[in-house]
Amino acid sequence: GIDVDMYEKDDIAGGLLVYGIPNFKMDKKIVHRRVAMLKDMGLNLVLNTEVGKDISFEDIMKTSDAVFIGIGAQKPREASIEGEDSTLKAIDFLRAVQKRQNGGKLDNKYNVKSLRVVVIGGGDTSMDCIRTSIREGASRVTGIYRRDAKSMPGSKKEYENSLEERTQIIINASP
Repeated sequence: GIDVDMYEKDDIAGGLLVYGIPNFKMDKKIVHRRVAMLKDMGLNLVLNTEVGKDISFEDIMKTSDAVFIGIGAQKPREASIEGEDSTLKAIDFLRAVQKRQNGGKLDNKYNVKSLRVVVIGGGDTSMDCIRTSIREGASRVTGIYRRDAKSMPGSKKEYENSLEERTQIIINASP
């Protein structure tokens, strides 16, 4: 019985579920179905609208009784290593590829076709980057993790999937 307006800066609602998790790991139909259900229940979904840019936060506060800010994980983490500013950030790479797969255009800086790719890290996001790079046509993909394989924070299944997909993972090494 409560009217809800949701502002989404992207052209599709779902945040990282849509643009951060690769299609090979999660069928986006699940997210689209959930969004459709919410809209059927009365959600007013405003796409392509960034709060603070396209609409002011003050305007939202004036016309709303309550405001929830759910901005998600939008900024990449820094590794604080020399030369990092010349690298691709995992979340930016995954988002760019997912946007292209949803009909957008891939910025050429995220095109890894025929390139040798190195992914630093041992979590699920790193494994997503490894497996996405393979699917995007990289000539070789190497993962680097600073501890042993048992200490990797990502799931064992994702690590094994990466190895099955012709990836070399160097353990006990860091840049």
